[in-house]
This record gives sequence, C-alpha cells and structure tokens, in this order.
Amino acid sequence: MNQNNLVPFKKGFDERRQVGRKTGSKNISTIIDDVLNQGIAEVKSPELKALINRQKSRTVKEAIVNAIVKNALSGELKSAQWLVEMLPEEKEVENSYFSQPIEIHIVNPEQKEKAIL
Repeated sequence: MNQNNLVPFKKGFDERRQVGRKTGSKNISTIIDDVLNQGIAEVKSPELKALINRQKSRTVKEAIVNAIVKNALSGELKSAQWLVEMLPEEKEVENSYFSQPIEIHIVNPEQKEKAIL
C-alpha cells in the first residue's frame, strides 16, 4: 500500500481538490429542464420555433407532449405506453362516505323507533 495516498486534505488550497466541476456548470437534467420550460418567445432556433408554433403550444414541453399524443393516436404503441406510464396513479379514497356500507334508516313519524334495513 502506498502511504503517500493516505495524506489527509489540507485546509484552504489543495491542488487535489481543484480538478472538480467548474463553477457555473450545470447538470444535464438542469439544462434539459430549462429548455423544456422555455416559452415560445425564449426559443432562439427558428426551426424549433416553427415546430412549436405548428403544435400551437406555449412551451417546448407542451409541444413534445402534443407530438407524443399525436403519435399515440396514430397507433404508435411506444408513445401510448409512455403516456399511460406518465399518468398520475389513482389513489384510493379513504374515510369517504362510500368506503363504508351505506345504512338506510326509514323513519315513521308514528313510531318512536327507527327501522334499519
């Protein structure tokens, strides 16, 4: 084992730490999110602007979803599968009026007791 590799980091400037990501650089998911949330006015590419306008969308993300819906409706199974996977899951309603059996009470004003069906 090389004992020189076991030297702890020094406080302040340490040349071993200077190889990391440059300041101001963005993660790829941040870049994609920024591009997808751009409005039509913010898009710089004329080709991309024309595609978004053709879809009659307000953002790049909306244009992409519209294109996927169009493909799914034309029979493309991958697009349909993606759309179904992106739908929010339906949650079971707990403690609602209909989660318990319904009781019906018939009240006859002449009787003092209720008849339960």
